[in-house]
This record gives sequence, C-alpha cells and structure tokens, in this order.
Amino acid sequence: MPMDKLLTRTDPNTIRQLLAEKSLPPTVETSINAFLVNTGKNLVLIDTSNGTQANSNVGKVQKNLLAACYRPE
Repeated sequence: MPMDKLLTRTDPNTIRQLLAEKSLPPTVETSINAFLVNTGKNLVLIDTSNGTQANSNVGKVQKNLLAACYRPE
C-alpha cells in the first residue's frame, strides 16, 4: 500500500523521506482485516474498511463470506 496515501495526517514528503532512511520503498506490505464473530446467538461482522483506497487486493469481504457459506445479508 502506498504509505503516503494511507497516512494522510502527515506530509507525504516526510513519509517518503523516513521510509527511504530505513531503505524501505514508498509502498509497503500491510493488512486490512475483517472478522466474522459468532457469539452463539448472533453473527457480528467487524469490518473497519479501507476508506476510498483503490486497490485490487481489498474489497473481498462479500466474496469471502460466500466462500465460507455465509450470506452477506
């Protein structure tokens, strides 16, 4: 994920500089998770989303719910 897009409350140039000082590229590996919790009485979906990031590696919650035999609705 491009860190200068993810960390929006910091100057993008500062982010790139700090990453370069640690020999890290401006795009780093991260994770975005959603959790489906079965309380025994209810299913609770915890999904904090990733905002408006356009990224082909995200946005798979519905597909993964179906793959786990849960209906999104």
